Amino acid sequence: MATEELIRNASLTIGTDAVVVAEEQYGTKRNVLVITNTSTGGQTITISAATQAVAGQGIVLSPGGYYADSADSGYIPTNRRVTAISSAAGGTVAIHERIIMKV
Repeated sequence: MATEELIRNASLTIGTDAVVVAEEQYGTKRNVLVITNTSTGGQTITISAATQAVAGQGIVLSPGGYYADSADSGYIPTNRRVTAISSAAGGTVAIHERIIMKV
């Protein structure tokens, strides 16, 4: 069976309610996930895999900070849903994701 790579580059505005930034993967394999806090107003972004993000609890990214999960580093990235929440309205993130699909 052949494989195909799906590459996703996106940006999202994040508020004070948790939102999904990377959907759960079924029948595929996430190879890379990078989430960067691109906020310009000082907002911190908290991310969480598999559970709902809660501000300040979990992986907290200051402006310019990033979270990287890559199979290239010898670690298998989670296929679970990833959510994010901002410390204040108007937070922003950039997302890079590579997913391997069987076709």
